[in-house]
This record gives sequence, structure tokens and C-alpha cells, in this order.
Amino acid sequence: MEEYLGFKTLRGNKLDIVALVVFGLMCFGSVSVLLDDIRNGNDKNSVGAGILLLVLFAWGVIAAVLRMLDRALAYKIAEYFYTYPKTEIYEDLLGKELKMTSPAKKILKLQRRKYMQGINYDLSNRCFFAYIKQPVHRESAGVPVKCPQCGANCTVYPERALNKCPFCDLQLVIGVNIDLL
Repeated sequence: MEEYLGFKTLRGNKLDIVALVVFGLMCFGSVSVLLDDIRNGNDKNSVGAGILLLVLFAWGVIAAVLRMLDRALAYKIAEYFYTYPKTEIYEDLLGKELKMTSPAKKILKLQRRKYMQGINYDLSNRCFFAYIKQPVHRESAGVPVKCPQCGANCTVYPERALNKCPFCDLQLVIGVNIDLL
């Protein structure tokens, strides 16, 4: 799945969490200083500077939150692309499955901002192409056996931890209580 994630997503949230805490504390400090300036009747320049600092620190908080939201969305989209069985995914289906409006705009924006990579978009067909797929675990062909309890013909899959007769629910173990046909 990481193949679809850009370097900004893989870098993690730690820096943004630190920024969120620092800018949040600075916002709180700016509000207290601003309120003191207003209560003490300080001049307009001092109050204006306090408002400017509050806006700048609030902008830092908002930017950190938006980066965290972009990162979460990139993970959600990458997981969907990685586990989807086909290489092409139509925009309508993706929008329904992930409950997104205009997924093409969002994915292209995330790729432009380096939160995602490796997803191509065909504008004429409104279709995404994702060529990196999760390896599909294919179950081997079953081994035909006869149930020792009820005599029914059953199929046992060697890679499964538990095989049962569908008729009498007896646990079937190759070489222990069942014979190969």
C-alpha cells in the first residue's frame, strides 16, 4: 500500500502534532495577552499587533490540521486502490465506495501536494489506473475425500486450519481420520 503514498504521507504526523501543540499554546498565549491589552486600555497598535499574532498562530493550527486530514485521506484512498481487485477504477464507483464527492480532484490534488503517487487518471473515461496490487492469496484446489462418519463426498483444503464435513460437521484432517479418494 505504501507504493501509493507520497513522501509527505509516509513522513508521518509527528511533526504536525508538535506544530499543533506549539501553535495552539501560542494562540492561547496571544489571547491572554490580547485580553490584558484590552482590559488595561493599551493603545490600538498593541491590540492590533496582538490580533495579528493570534491570526498567525491560528493559521499554523489550521494548516497542521489540514495536513493531518490530507494524510488520513491519502491512507484511505491508497488502501482502497491496493485492495481493489482490478487495475482500473471508475470515478463514480470510487466516489460511492469512499463516500467522496469529486474524487478525481481530490486525488490529483493529493498527488500534486506529494501525499500520493502512482495513480493515473484517464479524463476521457473518468477512470483511475492503479497498477500496484496486493498479492492475491489463491486457495489451492481442494482434495476430494470421503467422510468417515457419514460417508459423504467432501472437499478438503490443505491450507485451511479447519475443514469440516458439510453434512455432519465432523472435523476432517488429512492422514488422521480421512482417506484420499
